[in-house]
Amino acid sequence: MAMANLEMEFYTAATGVQFSVTWKNDEEYRRAKAFLTELAGPPVGRDAGKPEFYYFETEEQCRALFRFQRELRESIARS
Repeated sequence: MAMANLEMEFYTAATGVQFSVTWKNDEEYRRAKAFLTELAGPPVGRDAGKPEFYYFETEEQCRALFRFQRELRESIARS
């Protein structure tokens, strides 16, 4: 997967903050996509050549993503 395809964009309605995350590899991306689908549903949309876009209604969803990201990187570092 090309590096641009490892990026996801997010918008948190509760705070009005938009940000992006670039995953390190296909495995991180796959795990993140599964987590995010459970957390917030499928991506809102994806234009050709652009990152997937996820819409968070709450700050807690955003914090859950950051916890997931931290725990994922910690588990990979331990392996």
